[in-house]
Amino acid sequence: MLYFLISKKGRPKMTLEKEFSLREKKISKTKISLMNEFIRRLETTKFNDISIKDVCDSVEVSEATFYNYFPKKTDLVQYFKELFTLKTIWEVEQKGSQMTPIEKIDLFFSVQADNMPNTNAFYELVSIFTGEKMRNIRLQLSASDKYYAFPDCENIEEMPSMLIEEFLAMTMKQMVKDGSFDIKTKPADIVIGLMAIFVGIPLAIEEKDFVNLKSHYKKQLSVFWKGLGVK
Repeated sequence: MLYFLISKKGRPKMTLEKEFSLREKKISKTKISLMNEFIRRLETTKFNDISIKDVCDSVEVSEATFYNYFPKKTDLVQYFKELFTLKTIWEVEQKGSQMTPIEKIDLFFSVQADNMPNTNAFYELVSIFTGEKMRNIRLQLSASDKYYAFPDCENIEEMPSMLIEEFLAMTMKQMVKDGSFDIKTKPADIVIGLMAIFVGIPLAIEEKDFVNLKSHYKKQLSVFWKGLGVK
């Protein structure tokens, strides 16, 4: 499970003091602590059964503070999703700078599988995003949010936030540009297919097989690319 732990590692303290005010630091650290506690509970508890009061008591903040940062419980889940996606894209860009677009997409799925929440949390997250029709809702992540979520990820605070489908679409454009994509299928349709794999495979496999998600992604992506005739 990927938790966004506030650590003292990263860039020198003097650099941080110049970049973020005390208020920015406090807000981001509190939001991340609330999110971590909430997601931990989501691993074993249904979303609707999680008590905001209990979460706040654990983090030692008031409920008013929680709702000031997250007016709705689903806002906290969206916050998690955007940070989760940001971290994955950062890892892909770090490891895949010399990769082809297809290799980068395959790596994206591999990294996502490594960092995926446990089965209960994943099922709850899918239910929330489909039930609330909030897939395309965006939050404004601050630079301090990004930094304090991942203090060891160099320059991650400078990266723009992206939806998963936006990253895939951007990579598909690169495939067209470099000539590795020369079939009639529209790139937008391929992105839909990739999203179907991303969400569908975890739902299709048995819960006990969730530990092998990376392997399942790899197999299905191989079939997908071969079916398209992508070179």
